[in-house]
Amino acid sequence: MLLLPVIEIRGNSKEIFNNKDLYIVDFYASWCNPCKILLPTIEEVGRKENITIYKCNIDDNTELTKNFHIMSVPTLVFVKDGQEMKRLSGVHSKDEILTEYYSLRDSEL
Repeated sequence: MLLLPVIEIRGNSKEIFNNKDLYIVDFYASWCNPCKILLPTIEEVGRKENITIYKCNIDDNTELTKNFHIMSVPTLVFVKDGQEMKRLSGVHSKDEILTEYYSLRDSEL
């Protein structure tokens, strides 16, 4: 099964917990201006770096938002085997996101 690098989570989906690889969950809201600013960066990271990113609208996915204790948006949560490894809140550059991702990935090797 081919996964797209950026996947929108619909209906409090728990499918992300089946993913054993390191991935990013982007918690956002449609009304959030910083989330809109971060969106092109997230899409570029997913597409050009081939990193799986799940997008989670906090208004549509309240259960998942509560499970991850999201208090502000945008928040990027780095997850492996369903467990949070790290999080970044606010708007971040592509380089900052990739530095965190590759640092976590490389520390697992």
